[in-house]
Amino acid sequence: MNAPELSIIVPVYQTKKYLNQCVDSILTQDFQKFELLLVDDGSTDGSEKICDEYARHDPRVIVFHQKNHGVSAARNTGLDHARGDYICFVDADDWLKKDLLSSCMNAMKESKADILHHGMTKNIWKNNHVISSAHKYEIPFQGLSDQITLKNLLINHYSEFSVHVFNYIFKKKLLNNKRFEEGISYSEDAIFVNQVLSLVKTCYFLDSYGYQYNARAGSAAYKWHAEMLTFQEKTFSVI
Repeated sequence: MNAPELSIIVPVYQTKKYLNQCVDSILTQDFQKFELLLVDDGSTDGSEKICDEYARHDPRVIVFHQKNHGVSAARNTGLDHARGDYICFVDADDWLKKDLLSSCMNAMKESKADILHHGMTKNIWKNNHVISSAHKYEIPFQGLSDQITLKNLLINHYSEFSVHVFNYIFKKKLLNNKRFEEGISYSEDAIFVNQVLSLVKTCYFLDSYGYQYNARAGSAAYKWHAEMLTFQEKTFSVI
């Protein structure tokens, strides 16, 4: 199998209900030069079997099984094994519009940017139904930005930046010495993203909302954690 251009890392834990939609939306992308790394973080609900079934039928799918150590450990396992020149992350309960990766990769390769930032469509679910849907992270700048422009945007429009790792495409060489901090349960991707942004010389802002982010009542992102303030402080300390 030839080396892929893009490595897509999906941490998987107890997401049997949503995993097929996520993986199918990746495998049917217009852009096809990728490997899909499914990192099963100790699932017991059947998600682990779904991962193996995809790997049996598609050589682009590579599965790693590990004991449950959290989403950061799962993403780090993906980073340790990624072979692509570019890396992106997808959450196992989200899905992608068919042209998202082709739009991102075309912009990345033509601009030679270090990273690409794209928006998302946030879908709010309640009682198994979407009750609202809206575009998020509409940066007031489109195209390639240099380091100075990026810094000014971060200072003046920080609230419009995504700190979700799945809103970015990264050049792999930028992440050679970067890993997610394990053992924290909140804001782990924000810390990672801000650490990477501090190294970036060029960033491409793509006006695309093909990433379908699904927010569900009761999910970890919507629960109060006593450590939230500490993690938020750590996040902003690396900006």
